[in-house]
Amino acid sequence: MRDRDRHLKQRNFRYYYARRVPRKLAHVDSRGVIRFALNTDNIAIARDKRDELERADELFWSALVTGKSGVSALQRYQAALERASLLGFTYAPAGELARTASVGELLDRIETIKSEQDVPTTEALLGRVSRPKLKLTEAFDIYVDEIAASELTGKSQSQSASWKKVKQRAVNNFNKVVGDIPLEDISREDARKFYKWWLDRVSTKDQLKGFSASSANRDLGNMRKLFTEYFKYIGEEVRLNPFRNMSFAGSVALTDKTD
Repeated sequence: MRDRDRHLKQRNFRYYYARRVPRKLAHVDSRGVIRFALNTDNIAIARDKRDELERADELFWSALVTGKSGVSALQRYQAALERASLLGFTYAPAGELARTASVGELLDRIETIKSEQDVPTTEALLGRVSRPKLKLTEAFDIYVDEIAASELTGKSQSQSASWKKVKQRAVNNFNKVVGDIPLEDISREDARKFYKWWLDRVSTKDQLKGFSASSANRDLGNMRKLFTEYFKYIGEEVRLNPFRNMSFAGSVALTDKTD
């Protein structure tokens, strides 16, 4: 079988995913050989599903061995979301499932777990993986290393450093004003506090300090983008951004338009 079709096997004209847990990970994943029915005889569909399973397994393994607790928790959560989606379900925490899922859906989830019989599937379908609450600085590291990595393609080392410096400044300033709190806990009031902190600086008559509306807008924009891109990355595109509609016009601050 061609390398393109690695981990794809066929039985009775239908494809299934099969791979061995790497030996170096056997101490953290006891599944041995992973087998997963793809329920299709279409090679293109099988490849797409195989790719999703490969990514879910890689995320699951990374979560088990990484030294960074925040990153590990996020990888495990992403793996659970992807595995649930691949199996035809929407990931939901256990408490939410207990409140909102129908008896029929719960039975479907349990039947799928019985047929697959592995820990990652059980975690994904029973909502046993909590969404991580990463601090702002942890989320920023993931933004730089993973989410926005494509933006750095083709940039020189000095250009990449300059790109990061501008965004790091926004994070540092926010930490100075509000603190290094979990990204999902940043409220509209926190964002407004940051806006007013910049308002005081943009309004100052001391021009030697070099504060400008463009600097303020750059910080606000970078915080807004970090928040949006991070939650898109973990599958929560509809989360309301606390930094929405916040900006300064001109070279001095105008009305406090923060709503």
